[in-house]
Amino acid sequence: MGKRGPKPVDLGLLNAWDFEFYKAFHQLRDGIALPARNLPPPSGFAVSELREILARLKSMSAAEYWRVQQQMTSEFGERVDLEQTPTKVDIEFADRDLKEEIYGLERTLIPRKIHAQAQRREIWADLTRAKTNAAVQKACEQWGNLPDVRASGLMPFPEHVRANAGQFLSMKRNARFPRSNYGDDARIDYLSGYGI
Repeated sequence: MGKRGPKPVDLGLLNAWDFEFYKAFHQLRDGIALPARNLPPPSGFAVSELREILARLKSMSAAEYWRVQQQMTSEFGERVDLEQTPTKVDIEFADRDLKEEIYGLERTLIPRKIHAQAQRREIWADLTRAKTNAAVQKACEQWGNLPDVRASGLMPFPEHVRANAGQFLSMKRNARFPRSNYGDDARIDYLSGYGI
């Protein structure tokens, strides 16, 4: 027979959901799941060379990208076992790095998709400004209708916020909710860290 009383919180699961919501809110606001590293644009390359590199990167799988990283590390004098097969974690990190590199090159080469970015920011602003259940529902509906959300399997996040709109609004009424105009990153941390 099990112990009586409330069960302890599974901190690992709580942390995992915290990170998933953090990525989902970043995806909503910025169009990418994780904040991009602020790397300077590549210099010394012609635009045609950068386009060629971008095309090559887009055609690579995460495993191929990991192999290229290993080979480059080896060429710079670090001892690396080039015969090693990548682990699942290696592939996940390589996939993230590959997406970040592609995103950075696209931002350098392709004019920003201003309308799509503005639409995302407006939905995020509507969600963080919402004071009524109807406003939360409307923002979540717009969030759920974004093409990448429907295609990528991120649909549970707007649906979860919509289903827990009352709790979401009470979190925003909390005195600790960041209200500063400059507190956008803090709002993402707050909303994802406390889960809904």
